Amino acid sequence: MLGTLEQYCSLLECPTLAEAPSSLRVLRNFPALSAQVIVQRPCSAPGGEARISVSADFRSAALAYIYDAATEALVGVEFIDDLGACSGRGVGSDDPGFGNVSGYYGEESRDCGSGFPRFIVPDACDSRDAGATNDAGPSVCIVTEP
Repeated sequence: MLGTLEQYCSLLECPTLAEAPSSLRVLRNFPALSAQVIVQRPCSAPGGEARISVSADFRSAALAYIYDAATEALVGVEFIDDLGACSGRGVGSDDPGFGNVSGYYGEESRDCGSGFPRFIVPDACDSRDAGATNDAGPSVCIVTEP
């Protein structure tokens, strides 16, 4: 874990579950990077608790918000940077690049991560949901059953 969820949310966006798909349309610090696909899917915490992952593939980066399925509270964030460290290297919460280092902030639920660089698009998603963006924005796939 690179930092607490409280540290992350005090400096960067932490949307509610309902807001997550729309907040992931562009990568927070890089408005030029648009999501290729956004996936909301059920997953599990390390202890087996039910979670919901809302993740986005930006081709050179990925971001996943992880929520408790029962309360819809945000419990973790996974950020993966494949930009060659262009996004900053801050590790401490007082460093300018905090939140841009690849890894987990808050709960480290690997089952809920993006799977980057092989972004997870569940079989339940229609094939067109996994395609590239178009003028209308990213494809969005919401899977409700595991």
